[in-house]
Amino acid sequence: SLQRNPVGLIQVKGKRVRVRTITMLTGKQYRAIIKDPDLPQHVRVMIQVAMYIGLRASEILGLKWTDIDYKKQSIKIQRSVVDKDVDETKTPESTAELSLHPELAAILKAWRKSEEPVEGWVFGNILTERPFWRGTLQQDYLVPAGKKAGIVSLGWHDFRHTYRAMMGE
Repeated sequence: SLQRNPVGLIQVKGKRVRVRTITMLTGKQYRAIIKDPDLPQHVRVMIQVAMYIGLRASEILGLKWTDIDYKKQSIKIQRSVVDKDVDETKTPESTAELSLHPELAAILKAWRKSEEPVEGWVFGNILTERPFWRGTLQQDYLVPAGKKAGIVSLGWHDFRHTYRAMMGE
């Protein structure tokens, strides 16, 4: 007869349980968000990076202009930024050199032309000379843009999930 695994009887206090449901954006929702006139350009470009290569927000914020090689058509993921901390990527597998799609390369080149780089960061805040804070960007811009597009609580990870679902198809 089968016996129950005793580990299943243990309950860990404070265990993290997924509270937030995963949102998959439709093409219509994505286009509505990107075209939202209240969305600052840096947030728009960050969303496009997330949708083109599926990075975490911390990895997008960790990008420096030296990580992008237009000749090799590649982008290196080498660090992440969470709040004030610059660190390694969340997992060793996340540190990678990825192909840079020509459309994304054009978006990044246009972004570079429109903004003076801040301390080498692709998404540097001119006021702090450091990358923006992902939580503030989400609260101030993603959530309102998402609501307009019919998404209750849009978050950075929703773009990653959408990217992964599209790649799975």
